[in-house]
Amino acid sequence: MPYPSITTSYTGVSTKDILQLLVLGNEAFEKGALYVHEDVDDKGLELSRMVVASDIIQPYQSMPTVPSNAMTITPRRLDPVKMMLFDFINPMEFQSYWKQFQSEGPLEDKVLNPQVQAAIIDAYSKRSDNQLGRLIWQGSKALAPTSPLRYIDGIVTRAIADASVLKTTPTGVLTTGNVIAAFNALDALISDALFEDPDVVFACSTGTFRLYQQAVRALTNKGQGPAEWVPAVCNNRKIVTFSGFPANYILAGKMTSNSATTNLHAAVNAEDDASNLVIQKWRPEGDLYFIKATFSLDVNYGFAEELFLSPQV
Repeated sequence: MPYPSITTSYTGVSTKDILQLLVLGNEAFEKGALYVHEDVDDKGLELSRMVVASDIIQPYQSMPTVPSNAMTITPRRLDPVKMMLFDFINPMEFQSYWKQFQSEGPLEDKVLNPQVQAAIIDAYSKRSDNQLGRLIWQGSKALAPTSPLRYIDGIVTRAIADASVLKTTPTGVLTTGNVIAAFNALDALISDALFEDPDVVFACSTGTFRLYQQAVRALTNKGQGPAEWVPAVCNNRKIVTFSGFPANYILAGKMTSNSATTNLHAAVNAEDDASNLVIQKWRPEGDLYFIKATFSLDVNYGFAEELFLSPQV
């Protein structure tokens, strides 16, 4: 098979740049929704969690003898899973097509045009980042062996299965008729200790936020008009959207890139591993080049009691 698969035979003048389909990357990292722990090896990482129980005050004793035993240490693990990106590229495939992008050098030692190399690295990097962005939220080890999201359990997947995560009562698929109520119901679940915390935000898919915008515009007595942008805010709480977030779910919790204030964590070898792609010749006697990146990832939350989920289905 050809590497890459080129569907044109045109040999005339073409644009000076290689045009690419716009793809959103790893928005969870880009928007600072998680704290990223780097240099995590195969042994994994434990989140150091300390909990002190409530109501620890006792009557006064001149010689105390009964401890409250209020402190518990319960670590939560992150075990990054190794993944890779790998594909072949044949510089000779460009010989029959766009002239300015043809491979360079003698016939026996063709090398990829530098402009083509840069475009290939950029395009592959965006696609891998996009897949990682979906894995962070909706990955599931229970998916089929062929699923692109089978490598890790994402944040929403873990929250769905965790009985300690408070959840609203499902009311069906999100629509313009129920999306505002869904945000309000989730907001009502947030504990008093977190209710005024500015780091507690809503997270949802871009599609869910579009429904919210339409619902706000449809309000009879208040809200923005059809020509106005609806702010990403509900009940004075920020709404952060992610294209890789599962539809019909809304999550609330502390989401920042600061280890001391966030409840969401990611463990990697290096944050930019998925973007650190290598292009080299596959074998010295052949024409093929390969493109490769190796990386690892796992995600988890610190406290289930500080995460709130609205599952509508």
